[in-house]
Amino acid sequence: MLLTIGLLTWLLLMFSMERIWPRRGSADATFRRVGANLFLGGINWGLARLLVPGGLVLVALFAEVRLWGAWPFLGLNGIFEIILSIVFLDLAIWLQHWASHKIGWLWRIHRVHHLDICVDASTAVRFHPAEIFVSLAYKAMLIISLGISSFAVASFEILLAASAMFNHANMRLPDSLDKMLRVLIVTPDMHRIHHSIDRSEHDTNFGFFFSFWDKVFGVYTENPKTPHVKMLLGLHESRVATRVRSLWHLLLAPFVTKI
Repeated sequence: MLLTIGLLTWLLLMFSMERIWPRRGSADATFRRVGANLFLGGINWGLARLLVPGGLVLVALFAEVRLWGAWPFLGLNGIFEIILSIVFLDLAIWLQHWASHKIGWLWRIHRVHHLDICVDASTAVRFHPAEIFVSLAYKAMLIISLGISSFAVASFEILLAASAMFNHANMRLPDSLDKMLRVLIVTPDMHRIHHSIDRSEHDTNFGFFFSFWDKVFGVYTENPKTPHVKMLLGLHESRVATRVRSLWHLLLAPFVTKI
């Protein structure tokens, strides 16, 4: 409960920062769109609690007491295990995200996230429930097979959720701060490029927390072709169909060829 309250407080802070220091004008800041995004996030939160009661931390505890996985076998523990696990999980999420753009059925699910034409903090929770199911199963498999500690899992889940809200926020950071943060973590300007309507740009900058994976794998774009304040976001079909604001159409999107 405290974690949920903390993340909701962080989300409200990101909304406030968008109002105080907006990076660009909002193409679609309507209650219908933002409300649909947040309602979808609520559905996913409930689904995650239903599918994995107690969350992934409980999965980690289940494996932890039985000494399952590679980490216990290798004798990894303490701060080294926590840091290694967070780095490894972030790489795993990067690979999942990359695969979601390259594998047909995964893209059909993930495109719900990219149909948003106005990227802001609410976009951070705009994922189809099917993608949440896939992500939970994927992470649970990694946690059990590696024997990642419950503390490391909890730390990573907090970082992942908080960083997603931060790097989707329509927030302007000073250029010097953005450049400094980008050495290690993904900033709003860096991730916004991933939501560009230009396919050559939206197939780059897959990172959620650490920024260096995109550089390591050669898919990093530093600046968009069109300035941030003018670049078009979303997918071509989402810019001609207002129905993508509807929760019902977001739920149906993976199963239809046209929005």
